[in-house]
Amino acid sequence: MLLDGDRTENKCSGQARRPGAAIAPCSRTSAAAHILGAVGVDQRIFPRYAVEAHVELVASSGDVISGVSRNLSRGGLCLESGEEVPAGEEVDVRITLVFDVDRTSEPLRLPARVVWCTPLGDAHQIGTQFRPLTFEQSTYLDMFLRYLEEPARIAAREAEEKDGGDEDDPFAA
Repeated sequence: MLLDGDRTENKCSGQARRPGAAIAPCSRTSAAAHILGAVGVDQRIFPRYAVEAHVELVASSGDVISGVSRNLSRGGLCLESGEEVPAGEEVDVRITLVFDVDRTSEPLRLPARVVWCTPLGDAHQIGTQFRPLTFEQSTYLDMFLRYLEEPARIAAREAEEKDGGDEDDPFAA
């Protein structure tokens, strides 16, 4: 029985935690990588979508850093910018999809933290992780990601129709 003030160990991080405190979720990949001692194992738990969207990072100082996203997931985004942003910087991300020259989406605004920033030629590649989202932010991010998934679904459906389906499948409609 744990008494108030007792501490237990978080099996994922190895950090002590107070009873009743939230435990950071473990991904199966990171747990497997830890057990097997694997190096270089991709520890992402959300699928990434390659997308070139206009992105602005708004620093706590009010500075706005513009760039173009390389990929986006439920957990964060990677972007390329002409400016360096220090790791650990808390920022607000504004993501705008560009449909064509005259049409863009409303900016999706999400809180994030810069996880890494590396030089890439004359620019910098910046990796961010989203901080906890409100229900509304989470809902809009999910809609944004569903929009990005749709072209892949359409292409798969068209390929299936072109192929004629699986004629050997007795359960195919």
